[in-house]
Amino acid sequence: MREEEKTTSKCHVCEENETDIECQGCDEPVCENCCVVPTYMNQLEEARCTMCQDRLDVERWRENDREVARQDALEAKRVERRKKMRENYSKPENVEKRRLRKIERKRLQAEREMEAMKRLASVFSSMFRGM
Repeated sequence: MREEEKTTSKCHVCEENETDIECQGCDEPVCENCCVVPTYMNQLEEARCTMCQDRLDVERWRENDREVARQDALEAKRVERRKKMRENYSKPENVEKRRLRKIERKRLQAEREMEAMKRLASVFSSMFRGM
């Protein structure tokens, strides 16, 4: 077997150090000094140059900004909808409709209770008929 020779080239970031490491983002040679140090925040498992990491960070920040803007727009719509509902809620015609519905609900509830009392009275009277 023959040993493969590793080719070394200059780092594309600092252009000073010789290296045999390639950045996984741009496939360019990068020295250890110009590689991103893995931390608990970036969780890197491959060699990545600082330029590629900066580009990825900027993309993430832009995406986050777009998401925040979208959430703000949704919240503005919700606020507007709540304001309109609040205005409609206090209109006199809507207050009157709610009052009439409440009266109707109470009337129907009273009718159901009366029917239940009549059934209960008929059950009791049928229980004591034979005695």
